[in-house]
Amino acid sequence: MLCGCQQILLNPDNDLKAILEFLCGEVTKLSNCGTYYARQLYFKTGKIPSKFDLNNQLGDNIHFGAMYSQAAQQCLMTVAESFKSFVGLLKGIKNGTVTQKPKLPGYRDGGLSLVTYPAQAIKLKPQGLRFPLGSKVKTWFGCTKINADANGAANILKKVVVKLGLDLSRISSGDLIAPLRIRFWIA
Repeated sequence: MLCGCQQILLNPDNDLKAILEFLCGEVTKLSNCGTYYARQLYFKTGKIPSKFDLNNQLGDNIHFGAMYSQAAQQCLMTVAESFKSFVGLLKGIKNGTVTQKPKLPGYRDGGLSLVTYPAQAIKLKPQGLRFPLGSKVKTWFGCTKINADANGAANILKKVVVKLGLDLSRISSGDLIAPLRIRFWIA
């Protein structure tokens, strides 16, 4: 499976900054909840949970419910992958291919973490790119759209132009990097 990531640098206004900080904080909290569950399962049974186990166990968690479900699932997938890597390193010790003892994945020390959306969650609309936030965030913050820097949107367009079948031949690079405002409509 081919995976990629696009970083978008934003200059948010205060409203957008509050939403983004809230989402990034919720990812940190959900990651810690997933880590706690996985560590307890490992200590008690010697097994690690799969990403599906974490989603099933934490689906009712308040931090899971505060985000768009696919973003929350991506967060828990990274927790499951870190524990899977830990077990792989333990097997490497038994086989003699790894010499240092690995540490069990730990907790994040507060702060903000990365929010990851799968490609299918991001929609290209005539008004711009639409990132879903989830119904609770829209209700809590009373938002219907977010504005973002055009450079990030242009970079995403360049990456998905083939996949979406878009024709950008009449658009110059100056058009793509000009300081414009693009509206992101929230699902």
